[in-house]
Amino acid sequence: KTLSLADLALANEENGQIANITPIGAADLFLPGQYVVITEDPANIAAEYPLGIADRYLQADLPSFNNGEGSVVLMATAGDTLETFRYTDDMHFELLNETEGVSLERVDPARAVDDASNWHSASEPVGWATPGYLNSQFSAAPSASGELIIDPAIFSPDNDGYQDVVTATYRFDEPGFTGTLKVFDLAGREERTLLNNVLLGVEGAVSWDGILEDGSKGRIGAHIFVFEVFDLAGNVLRFRETVVLAHKLN
Repeated sequence: KTLSLADLALANEENGQIANITPIGAADLFLPGQYVVITEDPANIAAEYPLGIADRYLQADLPSFNNGEGSVVLMATAGDTLETFRYTDDMHFELLNETEGVSLERVDPARAVDDASNWHSASEPVGWATPGYLNSQFSAAPSASGELIIDPAIFSPDNDGYQDVVTATYRFDEPGFTGTLKVFDLAGREERTLLNNVLLGVEGAVSWDGILEDGSKGRIGAHIFVFEVFDLAGNVLRFRETVVLAHKLN
């Protein structure tokens, strides 16, 4: 769809309430497949991120957004809330020593905004952000057909922007399933819980960045996704899929 940016506003939250509603104000049209960067200081963005596409920067007033944690609310100027993103520093890739200036990117815009696994730090090769073009960590969830699909089969969580996360996608023929999704090593040791007794929709996805429950990076080699679901009628389904974690060899 083609949207008018004049019909959109940004806000944040204070004490759980939407506050500081700031209309974008520009009369520009936002075309299908187009990217736009809304910033108070285009020159600063251009200086900090030289790989950005400067002619897609739009100067406009913005509400304040804290670095450590906060919220971003996208609204229609008519008052409807379109989407609310609540973020914290903890959503960054855990092995980064410094996150200052690192963009937090949405892996797949088609997935829920409040899914923490759907966010990842921008990659280092692009300069830690992609202002004006596709997120460096973009990865569309594969289409599932009644089971569990893992994609890609081999991933390398080194934050280089190429297959840094693996995505597990599920879909069922009917609603009402509750599920647990865990990652194990080949010896059967539990490494990470991605979903824990979560009421599932008929379809969904969750991503893994290769980080184990203790915050360390997973070892090179095969890891096993085990997905167990049940419904109130007593039906139980179990799925097992394998993914290979790779690292660069120095």
